[in-house]
Formats: sequence, C-alpha cells, structure tokens
Amino acid sequence: MEPPHPEPVPPVHTLDKELRGRVRKIVMRERFLSLDDLLRQLGGPNDRDTVLATCGSVPEIAIHHSPSMVVLQWQKR
Repeated sequence: MEPPHPEPVPPVHTLDKELRGRVRKIVMRERFLSLDDLLRQLGGPNDRDTVLATCGSVPEIAIHHSPSMVVLQWQKR
C-alpha cells in the first residue's frame, strides 16, 4: 500500500484573502513566532499546510524550517 499523498498547496491567487490578512497582521505584530503559535492565535479549523502556504505568499514573512518546528519571522522589505 502506498503512503497517502499530501494535498497540493493552492496557488497564491486562490488563497483566502481574509486569512492572508490575518496571518500578515499577526506575524507583523509578533515579529517572530512558531507556526504552531500562529495556528493557536488564528483559532478555528485552519489547515497547517494552507496556513504555511499563506505565509509563503507574504513577501515580508521569512519561513525557517528546523527538524522540530517551523518558525516565522517578519522582515521589512
């Protein structure tokens, strides 16, 4: 049996504009936080991969991957 394939990340133009705005606002305010912290602050049924893709669509958010976590950093451009 093959392992399940992860769902494809949606293209930037199909991402939820409201979610993108909320993500941008939280990361800008916090400056540095984990993806798990962001998910907690967003509340509700947000999909981890969708939120990570949303972070990737914001040029000011740098995404740092480590073996145990994903960290988000606000960077002025």
